[in-house]
Amino acid sequence: MKIKLTFVREQISVTAELNKSTNSISFFNKLPLKVPLYHARWCGNEVFAPIGGVGYVKEDETILPSIGELSIAPIGNGCNFGIWYGRGWCFGPDGNKPVSIIGKILDDTSVYSEACNNCILIGASEIIIENLA
Repeated sequence: MKIKLTFVREQISVTAELNKSTNSISFFNKLPLKVPLYHARWCGNEVFAPIGGVGYVKEDETILPSIGELSIAPIGNGCNFGIWYGRGWCFGPDGNKPVSIIGKILDDTSVYSEACNNCILIGASEIIIENLA
């Protein structure tokens, strides 16, 4: 399952491949989405978008995602969709917060890392997530 992520402010797009996990299928079924994109406060080099109505099960969880990985983490009545663009760890004010890895960006980090970092320097942005199937 391939998807396209478009960073609206920077007008750049990257392609990602989702895995076949239950969480990635639930996420894929919500597409297309246009949602706000924020920089993580505790996790290092991660940006995230809150997404309602995505089911979550504990699978493929980690607290140390790799650069370019996409994740889902439960929050309230939905999930946070995460994009990891550098070293990071899944940590919050209460300690470790495992995430489920749902895919990986196929493009080089240099293509999208500035757009992610701009969420710190300039502020929140928007991202469009589309199905490429």
